[in-house]
Amino acid sequence: MDCRRTLVVVLALLAAAGGCVPSAGLPSLSSDDHPKKQLKPSTLVSLGRMAEESASDPKNGPTEQERLRDMARRSYQDALKIDPNNLDALTCLAYLYTGMNDHEHAIATYARAVKAQPKNAAIYHAYGMCHAQAKEWEQAIDNLRQAVALEPEQRLYAHSLGFCLARAGKYDESYAAFAKVDGPATAHYNVARMLHHVEQDDKAREHLQLALKAKADFAPARQMLNTLEMPATPASREAALNAVQNIDF
Repeated sequence: MDCRRTLVVVLALLAAAGGCVPSAGLPSLSSDDHPKKQLKPSTLVSLGRMAEESASDPKNGPTEQERLRDMARRSYQDALKIDPNNLDALTCLAYLYTGMNDHEHAIATYARAVKAQPKNAAIYHAYGMCHAQAKEWEQAIDNLRQAVALEPEQRLYAHSLGFCLARAGKYDESYAAFAKVDGPATAHYNVARMLHHVEQDDKAREHLQLALKAKADFAPARQMLNTLEMPATPASREAALNAVQNIDF
């Protein structure tokens, strides 16, 4: 979104809420700047999201991006002062902290979110992935298991759990997690992808052979196995890399 357009929208929201608008730049989001009427948490979350969107605009320099992200942080925190269990504010704040590489605050905020919404699978998944990003495998697995338990048919959650288990060296458990949603051939193939990712190609080949035993015409497994059995060349390394490109662990 164009920054000037964002500013217009923000000003309109503040005007509708009866807030005060500084004479220059994006408005301050502190509740002290809105003496006439307290903004609703939903409005504050919307303002924070727009500030984040503006921060991602490459037209803004690093200093301005940092200012906008700080504005978003304060907006989400102001929403939580009004409603401490506001799920939108908690998840947006946690995601913002993650993007800012502030792992400690991101984890603490996700912990608040799951406490506020203990039956929300999406929050457990995001919490688990935040731990995985920091290579905190056991904590990641615990939260991803919760997500899968709450929504066992959600393939994204099952796949995240499977890859995380494999990354933690729990290959049998990883296979079982994948097999529940994908069947044996794809499950072995996915375990092989992670094994290649962590440079255990001998074990990767074993799982690829098991994948082909379960499904002889499974082309992705055949292609990856052929690639791993070829002499290492720039082309073969690129082909193997393509097989694991969607693994973020």
